[in-house]
Amino acid sequence: LSLWHGGANQRQVSRNEFPALVRVAKAMGLTQQASTGHYAHSVLHNSQTTQTAPIDARSFDWHGWLEQEKRNRTMYLLLLTDAAMVMYFNAPAQFDPLEIRLMLPADDAAWDARDELECASALGLHGPQAQARNITGTRRPTQPGMRDAIRTLMEPAAAFAPSSTNAYAKFILVHAIIVKVIACQKTILLQDGAWQGFNFGLGGSGPATPLSQNDWLDVHSGATSGPLSASNSGHATPTDTAGSLQMAAQQEKKRLGNALDKWKRNWDYDLELQYPPGQSHRRFGFSRDGVHFFYLGRSFFQSQRPSDWTLPADKRFQQVMALLKRIKGFVLGDKEVRGHDIGSVGDISELYGLDDLTLNMKLLFKPYNSLLDSPIAGVRTSL
Repeated sequence: LSLWHGGANQRQVSRNEFPALVRVAKAMGLTQQASTGHYAHSVLHNSQTTQTAPIDARSFDWHGWLEQEKRNRTMYLLLLTDAAMVMYFNAPAQFDPLEIRLMLPADDAAWDARDELECASALGLHGPQAQARNITGTRRPTQPGMRDAIRTLMEPAAAFAPSSTNAYAKFILVHAIIVKVIACQKTILLQDGAWQGFNFGLGGSGPATPLSQNDWLDVHSGATSGPLSASNSGHATPTDTAGSLQMAAQQEKKRLGNALDKWKRNWDYDLELQYPPGQSHRRFGFSRDGVHFFYLGRSFFQSQRPSDWTLPADKRFQQVMALLKRIKGFVLGDKEVRGHDIGSVGDISELYGLDDLTLNMKLLFKPYNSLLDSPIAGVRTSL
């Protein structure tokens, strides 16, 4: 919260403490699903189990499902916070999205369910006729895995089935792609060695080293080999190493550009299915409003200014917030063509982040009564 509210000292403390939080999460095993016998073990969160066995509503363990979903959503919140550090503050990434071996978040209707029956119904375990509360999600009992979804975005011939990811999952995926775009840009534009995070086994490694072409192929084929080791790189000179990194980053950037375009097509198509124009199911919350970040990712992708990636944290924050506000114009035009609302990012005050950088989180939200026609004046939407 201190990233978005308060002064520069609070933000600095948050940025300093976050790597320790990441280490705790990894030590807890949050990047992987709970194993059999763990209190959070959930059959419906195991893609291998659900592919080989029918899903039986009578054997649905709501407690296990809920505990694993808690772990998943905690992990994805950390992943998104890491992405925010990279995007808004020029911080180095602490996660590689491909190390997240979890299903993407379940539909909101299942997560918000008040009891086992309501959750099972939202998941479709009692048939489509019982899914009246699940309007805006995939209406599926399981979600794609994070690694599989990234693979689908990155492979030119792969495509998402209609409505196979919900709005929150798409928000996570576009941020994962953006983090990799930024890593490529830093490698391409900061040729003086100021950036060492993009590595293909030709030297040191960082906490979120993007994968090489061979590693992507390993992921695609299901192999489990890790990143190329320094011993595999031969006796390359520093010039050879720099040239290899540049070439690899350019190739990776091209794939990421295609992934962004595929993400946008998927967003547009599924929005028609999950949030049909003219209905009252508004996309409340920034994490249901991913299209703005597609345009932000495109802006990062097209940047040719090395200075963008070396600005101090607060200067970069001002720059990106100003860019995000300009992007609202693109989204508004898209909305008028397609008949959709602009989502919660459109509610951010024009004053937020543009003053002396003492942030007021109230400016991130519209008054609650203006959104829901509530009689309670002055109440604002919560996080």
